[in-house]
Amino acid sequence: MEKLKVQPCMFEPVSIKDIAVAEGVTNSYVRKIIHRAFLAPDIVRAILNGTQPPELNLELLRKFIPLPIDWNEQRRLLGFPPA
Repeated sequence: MEKLKVQPCMFEPVSIKDIAVAEGVTNSYVRKIIHRAFLAPDIVRAILNGTQPPELNLELLRKFIPLPIDWNEQRRLLGFPPA
């Protein structure tokens, strides 16, 4: 997925369906990936740099969906040291 065509705004709620229609994907697909938008920035950075814990893979990430919003809890679950 490239850049989102739907630009959510604090004042205008956007539904899963709205995102799916705008992106040309299914509601199910959006539900599967939307949780990754809330990963702690350092976890995202580590994944992009390839420096995440060796046991962190897509299967492990899926196991914890929905991920907790708390970034410290995400780090604990995914094998990162506390920040």
